Amino acid sequence: MKTELSKKELKTLAKRLEELEYQLLCSYGLKNINGGFVKIEMFDYDDDVIDVEITVGSEDDTGSNVSSENDQLDRKTLEFIN
Repeated sequence: MKTELSKKELKTLAKRLEELEYQLLCSYGLKNINGGFVKIEMFDYDDDVIDVEITVGSEDDTGSNVSSENDQLDRKTLEFIN
């Protein structure tokens, strides 16, 4: 079963994704790299988990190095499920 995300949940999720993007940017050592980025987007969810795609990389005038992976967040805590 899939209970729709409420407006409050969506707002909280958007804020949490921004926080996680910044944390990952720092932990991957991309914070001080010109063109470094982390983008997390939700692509699905159910009553227990939120599926996200994490895109990490750096881009500059000489090229780009980008990778992505799928992960899950606990819907209640908004923490990564390990």
